[in-house]
Amino acid sequence: MKNSYEVIIVGSGPSGSTVGLELAKSGFEVLVLEESKENVSEDLHHTASEALAHYRNGGLAVTLGATPMSFIDPCAIGGGSQVNSGIYHRAPQYIEEFLEKNVGVSSNQIQEIYQINESSIGVTNPPLEPVASLLELSSSRMGWKSSQVKTWRTYDSDSLQIKRNTMKKTLLKEFEEIGGSLVSGKKVIRFEKKSEGWRVTVLDLHPKNPEKRELYCTYLFICAGALQSPKLLHRSGQISGNRFPIRTHPMIRTSYKFPFDVRQRVEDIPSFQVIEFLPRMVLGCSLTTPSQIALWHGPQVLSKWIHELSKIQTMYTLITSSRLAHLHVLPGGTSFISYRMSSKDKKALLLGQKRLNNLAGEAGAISRVANNTTGPSIEVNFSSKEWGLEERVQFEVKNSRISTIHLYGSLPLGEFANSSPVGSNGMVKKMKNLYVLDSSIIPKAIGVNPQGTTMLISRLLIRQFIGTSKR
Repeated sequence: MKNSYEVIIVGSGPSGSTVGLELAKSGFEVLVLEESKENVSEDLHHTASEALAHYRNGGLAVTLGATPMSFIDPCAIGGGSQVNSGIYHRAPQYIEEFLEKNVGVSSNQIQEIYQINESSIGVTNPPLEPVASLLELSSSRMGWKSSQVKTWRTYDSDSLQIKRNTMKKTLLKEFEEIGGSLVSGKKVIRFEKKSEGWRVTVLDLHPKNPEKRELYCTYLFICAGALQSPKLLHRSGQISGNRFPIRTHPMIRTSYKFPFDVRQRVEDIPSFQVIEFLPRMVLGCSLTTPSQIALWHGPQVLSKWIHELSKIQTMYTLITSSRLAHLHVLPGGTSFISYRMSSKDKKALLLGQKRLNNLAGEAGAISRVANNTTGPSIEVNFSSKEWGLEERVQFEVKNSRISTIHLYGSLPLGEFANSSPVGSNGMVKKMKNLYVLDSSIIPKAIGVNPQGTTMLISRLLIRQFIGTSKR
């Protein structure tokens, strides 16, 4: 690793990988810095030790405030793409319209970028699990619009093995092949303006005694994610304030039992979502492995169901929160997220849970178990009056563990002229040659997995940068 580069990118996730590859293809000398030290397997699901190693805080993080909500913050070569489930969604139409109006791109340009992104990571329709077909038919009978969720995974039809087409396997691989530099185990502590460029202070995490080192670049791109990007900008003194908005998708999970096998690949997530109620609400399928059942419902339920896992499907109710969470950065670098769910959102979760129960019942489910934070999980039979009892569903929603796997929008792209520090071109306002391109700049609530939206915005803006840069 040299001391000086034309471009330094902080973070190797979907945004950092996209930005790095576009710049390297255009002849820029690019260094991508990644904090994580180790590669993660491409298998769809990891061992407990891998999960602990590649999620900050071992994956155990929760918001503070009136509504505790668990969340995850990945730290891996390839970012969240290396450890998530490989689900892909295009951006909602209103995000596309926002980009056309505020970024100055055309609908044709957006469609072109989709094709490039989806081809580069192998986005495809996965094999349809039996439960997905059942739910799709049931949704249709109920008059609800549903969709088969696309993924960027590969499937071996003989072994039923599933692997993800991660950034390390796709974009980062091509980036390195054409001369880009990816260096792991390097945490960016801070950066500061130096003449026409930037001095970046890096902590080398490889040695037993970590050492600091200073690097220099003309252009600096922060692609560290919705939590780490504002924290890095804050401790570098490049943005004011210590409180940043966070958009979330609160969700609760319920497992349903069917009288017949509904899954062939126990390790897979069935490709199905009810999209009738977007952007406010989505109903869909979750991971249903032994560890997940134990996590959400406890060892007693797992012990009861362990020999019938092919008949079990965990599903979720997800809403777009009407109230923002907030990232608070304290002196010394400590941070926390606060969140308080509004009464409107509580009602939305309750409505969503009723819809989910009705959908599962229509598909043939014979019982359900909601996760219960106040005591043992209780199995409710479809044949009992409690299945549709208002008080029962209210109890389940009130006592469910709320989580979110999507955090974004902490530095919204030019949404508020006065309060957003990032302009419509991704450049930090009043800071020449400093850019933020990742999920933190998504300008509005989207209701779906944000990776497709993030990659769209990142590639659009980096191409604009390349077209206007004076080298």
